[in-house]
Amino acid sequence: MENEAKYIRLTVAGAKKMPGGNDRCLVRLVPGGENTMERDAKEIVFFCDNHDAARIVMAAFPEKMRHIPRIQMWTDLMREALAGFGVTIEYVEITRSREGMLESTVACSRTGDPHLPFPELEIESNIVDGVLLAFSQSRPLIIARSLYDSIPDLRPAEKRNNVPLSELPKQALIEMLHDAVGREDYMAAAKLRDELKKRSGNKADS
Repeated sequence: MENEAKYIRLTVAGAKKMPGGNDRCLVRLVPGGENTMERDAKEIVFFCDNHDAARIVMAAFPEKMRHIPRIQMWTDLMREALAGFGVTIEYVEITRSREGMLESTVACSRTGDPHLPFPELEIESNIVDGVLLAFSQSRPLIIARSLYDSIPDLRPAEKRNNVPLSELPKQALIEMLHDAVGREDYMAAAKLRDELKKRSGNKADS
């Protein structure tokens, strides 16, 4: 990280199984570091299957999982394979792809010396594998402050600065609608659907 002030460190706030009997979970990330968490901060959310969500939570909170025997994961094998070539994982950064999807970049150093410029090697990954790799290997998970600020705030209105729905981009409304349905907040979901229908109607009129 060239300038730490430009980055925010993230931690896991929790994971929730999605309704409907499917195999999907919603994982929530918030600003925070080791043993700290900004509980009222804006969240970054992504979906994954139940097994990956369980692995992420177990890796993020090892002190709460001491009674569960730790099993070797692919992340351990990756660390050992990289170490065989003199490569050390330094941190994992949440990034955005050209298509606008959140993904991750694994930043590595060939010497493991934090005083030398890095990353010397970057490995592109999806967000699920990147987050799991960061926490299972006790490496920092970060996001550029500019990217964090650009992500829609999906918290209930009472926990965030109340921005009128009419001022939010359509994609943000869609993401907020999915989150509201996942939280079973049907009142918020109805308001978001009304706003999306209103925009569709205005577009049709024009």
